Amino acid sequence: MNIELLLRVLMKLFFNEVYKNNLLSLQKDPYLTKEGVGRMNFTSSNYLSRVKIFLTLFVALVIVALAVIIANAGVTYKTLITVLGALISSYLIVSYICSHSQSASLKRDTLIFNSIKKRSSVVSVGSVSKVKSRCFFGLCSTFIHYKIDGRANWIFILTPEMQTSPEKVINQALELKRENKKANHKPGSVITQHA
Repeated sequence: MNIELLLRVLMKLFFNEVYKNNLLSLQKDPYLTKEGVGRMNFTSSNYLSRVKIFLTLFVALVIVALAVIIANAGVTYKTLITVLGALISSYLIVSYICSHSQSASLKRDTLIFNSIKKRSSVVSVGSVSKVKSRCFFGLCSTFIHYKIDGRANWIFILTPEMQTSPEKVINQALELKRENKKANHKPGSVITQHA
């Protein structure tokens, strides 16, 4: 199978052109949108439904491949162990993606995450401990590590490779928050009274 064709299908599946153009228009200042709301979506509005479609296709492909293996090799201990190993590994992959893949958006200094299980999390940018993006074949996988209620959590999101990655935007928001915090603690703002 041609890898480039597979990647084009993945890009079409996860990222539509409207989302890509919207993100490109926000590259200059991610805090000012056309509506003036100050919200930047890192993922498209139907990102989670597309992840579900991808997972369904992945499971169907695994089942068909295992059926072909059993049909060609027959039912032996070796094929049953191979099929069982493939089923366990594919289950682990699907559960990993379901538990850690979330849609993400940034509104001023707040990150908003939505999971496949319809759970939402609102996290301050200040609680983000690490953001790391890795780009390959036109896709950027961004891992966001954060603490909420004293527990360390992390998620990942897939975005198209562009100049402004979620890592850069979140780091910019962190820097802006640090600057605002320093500006609020400058000496000389308190009025002293002489008796």
